[in-house]
Amino acid sequence: MSINESLQLLTQVMLKVSELYTALIECLEVENILMTNIDTKNLLEVTQTKELLLAEILNLDAQRKNLVFDIAQSLGTQKEMSLLELAAIAPAELKEKLGDLHKVLNLQIQQCKNLNKQNMDLAVVSLDRIDLMKKNILGKGNNNAENYNAQGNRNPINDHGGRLLSKKA
Repeated sequence: MSINESLQLLTQVMLKVSELYTALIECLEVENILMTNIDTKNLLEVTQTKELLLAEILNLDAQRKNLVFDIAQSLGTQKEMSLLELAAIAPAELKEKLGDLHKVLNLQIQQCKNLNKQNMDLAVVSLDRIDLMKKNILGKGNNNAENYNAQGNRNPINDHGGRLLSKKA
């Protein structure tokens, strides 16, 4: 296979990767909405879709690495070349396309990282709140035995928040 054919095939692979990243971004946005709404059934489906997209991206990345290795060998070098380096040696019709793909993929990957961090932060905050509610229900979040004293007056509540249940209630 010639270098130009390999570069065209590489361009097709990278276009597919970009399409998958677009779908992954959509999944991450939907995942955030579903996590906020506590829709576990649909969240499971979105998570499975996300895992399939990531598996396909990894598969295409392996193809990309093989193509880049073949191109590098054809050029007489052993190092892995970046898309920008390949764009520099590509014919005019592929040069701009590879450069644009590099920019788009960088933006998509950064957006995926940001959305993933946002979703992770939401999950951590939610788990912390669940843990706090559990402690409050079990009486471990408040040093006082009850929210109300024997005279019916409310006991002071520390910074962790009041208990959700009272034995007197």
